[in-house]
Amino acid sequence: MNLKLVALQTLLLLPTVVRAPFERWVKGTKIDGGPIFIVGAPHSGTTIMLVLLDSHSRLYAIPGSTRVGPSRLTPILPPLFNFLTVGNGKHRWVEKTNDNISHLDTLLSMSPEARVILMLRDGRDVANSLFERTGSLEYGARRWISDNITGRPHWDHPRVRVIKYEDLVADSAATLKEILEFVGEEFEEECLQHHLRPRRYLAAKVRQPPDATGANFEVHRNWQVNQPLFDGRGRWRKTLSREQLSVLSEAGVDELLAEYGYPPD
Repeated sequence: MNLKLVALQTLLLLPTVVRAPFERWVKGTKIDGGPIFIVGAPHSGTTIMLVLLDSHSRLYAIPGSTRVGPSRLTPILPPLFNFLTVGNGKHRWVEKTNDNISHLDTLLSMSPEARVILMLRDGRDVANSLFERTGSLEYGARRWISDNITGRPHWDHPRVRVIKYEDLVADSAATLKEILEFVGEEFEEECLQHHLRPRRYLAAKVRQPPDATGANFEVHRNWQVNQPLFDGRGRWRKTLSREQLSVLSEAGVDELLAEYGYPPD
């Protein structure tokens, strides 16, 4: 590879890449709303929420999980996100990092207009999904419990909205209208047609791998977010044995299920 040639080609491309956002600024595109953060335990619907909001004409999804909350780069990330957002012709950005459920105070302090969407899902489905991914049911249970206990003190914050995955699936339009009203945006039908535009958040190609394990996990997830919203409620009933449910119960899942309004087995 001719590194000098690659460097020259990169420099020639750079002005065009940089110029586009400023051209949009001149034409009137600008950031005119606070950031939107999506948090929650893994496998609680955070990624699909990001995709749905990215389908809105005014909202831009920041690619990947940036960990903007605890990052040393926190002071410089919002301006970068603003640049990316304007460069894509949008007006507000949406960022999703599951672990940021531990840094809600930091997120809310970034802007008085910041909004947080905290995704909640039945702990048995979350634990089951993480079990399929990691092979540890106890890890799935502990992670669901820990993340939701951490986020619970912020449930009543006026700039935090708890959204159940189950409500999103059961009545997608009504739930999205609630979310968009919360963040101060108009509902758009396009948000429910997210699968019509290919997205490569997690992999370079949109394809279904033979399984969802190991190196195929991210490819599988990327394929999933390119599909119409599917109903993943109650999958634990088909896959978890009584013994496995006992593991969840002993870990303390049942107690929180009741508190969060989920029916018992």
